[in-house]
Formats: sequence, C-alpha cells, structure tokens
Amino acid sequence: MASDIKLLGYVAAALFFFMAIMLLLTLRQAVRVRGATQWVWSTLTVAIGIGLNTSQEIVPPILGITLANVMIISGAALGACGTFAYRYQRLPSLRWLYVGVAALIVAFMYPELNLAARILLVAFATGVICVWHAWLMLAGSRVRPNAAGVKHARFRVPHGVMVLGLLMVATVFGIRAVDTLVNMRSNIPLGGPTRTTFVFYAVGLAGRLILLIGMVLVLIDELGQQLRTLALRDSLTGLFNRRGLKDAASAQSLADCSLLMMDLDHFTAVNDDFGHYQGDHVISLLARCAQANLPANAVLARLGGEEFCALLPQANLAAATANAESLRAAFQRDSATLGHTRQHTVSIGVASAQSATTTLSQLMTRADQALYRAKRDGRNRVEIADAV
Repeated sequence: MASDIKLLGYVAAALFFFMAIMLLLTLRQAVRVRGATQWVWSTLTVAIGIGLNTSQEIVPPILGITLANVMIISGAALGACGTFAYRYQRLPSLRWLYVGVAALIVAFMYPELNLAARILLVAFATGVICVWHAWLMLAGSRVRPNAAGVKHARFRVPHGVMVLGLLMVATVFGIRAVDTLVNMRSNIPLGGPTRTTFVFYAVGLAGRLILLIGMVLVLIDELGQQLRTLALRDSLTGLFNRRGLKDAASAQSLADCSLLMMDLDHFTAVNDDFGHYQGDHVISLLARCAQANLPANAVLARLGGEEFCALLPQANLAAATANAESLRAAFQRDSATLGHTRQHTVSIGVASAQSATTTLSQLMTRADQALYRAKRDGRNRVEIADAV
C-alpha cells in the first residue's frame, strides 16, 4: 500500500508538471486572459509540493513536511486568486496570502504539531479554498446568475469542468479530515489514516486533473471567443464589421428600425494632406461620436474604409433623422480637437423600414441612395430616402 501511494504521488507530481506545460502552451496561443498566469503558477507550486511530500522519508522535514504542505495550500490559493482575476478582471489583495503563508510556515515548524494536526490543517485549508474557488467560478451560472461585481460572467461547459474538479478535491479533503478526527486516538501512520489514504490520493489526483483539464479548456474557449470577436469586429474602431452587422441584424425584427449610412467627406484628401495615421484618427473620432450621439441600442458598424452604418431599433424616420443631424453636428465640432488645419465632415443617408418584411439589404440600399444625394448636393448634410 505504501509503495502504491508513493508511486501515485510521483505520478501526480509528473502529471501536474505536464499540465503546467500544457497551460503555458495554450496560454501562448491565446490573447491575454486575466488570471491564467496564476493558474500556471498554482499548478507548478502544487506539483512541487506533492513531489516533496511524497519524498518526505528521504528529504529533510523542513522540505518534506513544512515546505511541501505550505506549497500545496499556497498553490490552491494561487489558483483561486487566478479565478478571482478572471471573473473580476483584477487581482485580489495578496496581503492575506502572504500572511497566511507565513502563518503556515510557523505552524508546520512548531515542534508540538503532531501528524493528525498537520493533516487536519492541510485538509481544512485546502478544502475551504477549493469551495471558495468553485464559488468564484460559478459566477454567471444558474447558481450565481447575478453575481455582484463580476465583469466576466460567461459560464460554459469548460467552467463547469473546473467546478467539478474543485468540488471533488474539496470533498476528498473533507472526508480525509473526518477520518483523521475519528482516528486521532489511535496511532496514525505516516501519510494519514490507512482506510482512506489510497482513495484520498487517487480521487484527489483525479479531481485535480479534471480541474487542470478545465483550465486548459477555459483558455481554449477564451481563444475561440476572441477569434469570433475578431471575425465580427473592425480592428481600428471596435465596431461591427459587415459580417457582424448582418449577424446582429438577423437577431431582431427590422419592422420598426431605421438605418443610417455615413461616409466621411473628402477622405482621400484627408489621407493625402495629413497622412494615413491621421486618417485613422478621423475614422476613430467618427466611431466615438456615433457611440456618444446615437441611442445606446444602436448597432454600429464600419463597412470598410470611410463608410459607416448604424441600425437604430424602434426608431421612426423622424427620430432617426434627428439622431443623424445630432451626429453630423457633433462630428464637425469635435473634429477641431484633432488639430488639423480644417474641420472634417460627414454625409448621412437615412432610411426607415416601411413593412414587416423589410430586409437589411433593402434598408442599406435605400439609405445608400440618400447618402449619394447628400454627397451630390454639397456634403456635410443629412438626406432622407425616398418612400418605396
């Protein structure tokens, strides 16, 4: 039994190192994910702790007992801090972690702390941390649908895999604590109560592996989400691109919508006179003005070059025209902040849906015709599409 447990401990340490490498490789492929670095350090810390703890018969007690147990608990805490950063998009205060590590070192070096007390300390601390970690990850799920302060509340299958692993680890540490309490009066062998030692290591290892697999899956899911976002968004302005506009429009009825087609006036001259870098500033300014002056539910898109589009849900022709005039005036006024030798202007065409069967393509065509008239008749103006 003892040799099997040792073998399992070394296998666990080796697998943790391997999973840490997998996390690193996955992280290198993903755009920045808050908390992922703490997950990697957590995995490495627990791997070293398990390796030292398994070798406690051949290494000094300060390494095999004190450092090993402190690293196992600290690794679990680091993982929870990573998930806190992932959910809240900021790291928690680490002061309490430093204080806790110092207290653990003092406790494990205390000569009167017997084996049962050490087991209970590790089991209680790790179990509580795992439960808190699972609670953090459940933000956005049916258990915590409206978690306060959470900025990243998407909950999918990979997040559920992490929660499953954490609950398995918490449960096995809880069972180990109870079994240790029951056997405190008897002579507890090295490694803990014999009845649950092998099950503790086996199930605990399975839970930790499920947790690590969940971490990798979450990073892959984040990468996929970021790629989907990049496919639907314009990289300069952050607005939808043409594909993103079509996807957003397909999710709602166009019966009561209006649409604005916008085009920067004399934009080729802007690039020629001020350079393409300054041209990008002009494009970004129009995007910001549209976000500030159009309704909050407007679907904004950059269709390419200097051409923009805005779909206004529940907006009749009069409201849409008023919004367009407000945007036109705001952009002309704010363009003075760019420091160029002249103000920049935008022409806008407005069209409104006239039946429940109106399509996005029809709206865009009519608004584009109105935009052409605005360009033809002097630019820096708003024109309304003809009725069909």
